[in-house]
Amino acid sequence: MKNKIAKITFLFFLQSTTLALSLETGIFAVIPSVTSVDDRPMLWINRESEHKDIQLYYFRGEHYDYIGVIENHDTSRVFMGMNTAGFALVYTEAFDQTGDSLADNGQFTKSALGVCGKIDDLNELLQKNHTATNFGCFDVYGNCAVFETGHDITKYDVNDRNDAAEGFLVRSNFSFSGRKDIPGTSWRYHRARELLNTAVNSHKLDYKYIIQHVARDLKNPDMDPYPLPYKQQFREAPEGFIKTDDSISQYRTVVGVVFLGVSKRNNAGPASLWIIPGEPVCGVAVPLWPVCSNIPKELTGKSISNMNKVIRELHDRLYYKQKWPTYLDSKFYASGKNSVLSKILKTETEIFADTDKFYKNFQNKKIQFKDIEKFQKKMVYKAIKILRK
Repeated sequence: MKNKIAKITFLFFLQSTTLALSLETGIFAVIPSVTSVDDRPMLWINRESEHKDIQLYYFRGEHYDYIGVIENHDTSRVFMGMNTAGFALVYTEAFDQTGDSLADNGQFTKSALGVCGKIDDLNELLQKNHTATNFGCFDVYGNCAVFETGHDITKYDVNDRNDAAEGFLVRSNFSFSGRKDIPGTSWRYHRARELLNTAVNSHKLDYKYIIQHVARDLKNPDMDPYPLPYKQQFREAPEGFIKTDDSISQYRTVVGVVFLGVSKRNNAGPASLWIIPGEPVCGVAVPLWPVCSNIPKELTGKSISNMNKVIRELHDRLYYKQKWPTYLDSKFYASGKNSVLSKILKTETEIFADTDKFYKNFQNKKIQFKDIEKFQKKMVYKAIKILRK
């Protein structure tokens, strides 16, 4: 009888996990300044959801204002963000933890971004929160941490090699203080660690590498599609089509973000973020600075944001086979010098170069908020222009 009950309980757990995985999943990494090549802490996240309408919103918080990522124009929940104190926060639901309703995470994140200026503030706030969650964060003082929360709270200091032996920490939808390795999420975790370790060992780990090589990665447990375009046939799908159910960038990914902290070695400017408001393989990353207190209208608004709209339109052009809705046409995506991927990488590399030059204005203390606002708009328009072609 006990075995039967245990079997029923396990099946129910798997069914509830599968249901949760079908709604909201994600993966993030926390990288301290000592591990990045430009001495800036980084926080990366890819998030999956059934809600594809992604916008940015500028919130006036209790202590700090902040840029938050929201869905469906719903300002009651924030899924990730960065405030004017240089504090950045992301989360993924931890399906192996015990805790209260998972729906509270968005409200908690919204509250935390408005009141937390440092990681100690978040730690104090978490004592009152008991959702089953993995939180990733950094602050302007160079502190970086992962908090695994449920009925208990476990903190991992990413600057401490005892907690982060590889020099960074990755989390998906399971935790190390919980039951571990939830089906369907561990592959992305191990793949992200592999890619980040490659960059660390070759001294190439910066926000550019994360955007172009980690956030867009299409390898999965069933196939390695590289080099693109994929020239084989997987199962019964047409030749060149890539299955993206379990890859880091997948058909359900609705946003990819890299948050950049402050360098202690040089005056490289205030904390910033790079965002692709859609599946990363379909978009171009653009930079924003919370201290500017302004978001280009193409990333926000009362209706669907224009940049999110053009990325979703490109997504539909890549995933157009009704019989294989989770398969990307890699021939259309990556064949030839004028392919979608070539245009994305060319434009994005230009934006990277423009932004590097712009950072020199911070170092020379010649920057004003109106200059940031103008630059942000210019980069967004440049991205949208190429995505519409």
